[in-house]
Amino acid sequence: MHDASAAPVLATRSAVHALNRRLLDLVQREGQVFLTSTQLHRMFVLRACIVNFRTTEADLDVLLDVLAEAGQRVLHEEIS
Repeated sequence: MHDASAAPVLATRSAVHALNRRLLDLVQREGQVFLTSTQLHRMFVLRACIVNFRTTEADLDVLLDVLAEAGQRVLHEEIS
């Protein structure tokens, strides 16, 4: 049986830009991690700049967990 929830979602470039902007805004407002954005090949992308030599793999895991959870909330808001 095919699980439709696992199917890839195709999105336009403008939809991805809007999603990234909403995700960045949410993550910055909550303040658990710090991200910025930049333009890369005319795409609005999220950017984490790691400069502290004390940054650990666990810190990066927190960053990814926060982004994944925030991304799920942003996508859920779009569907609702």
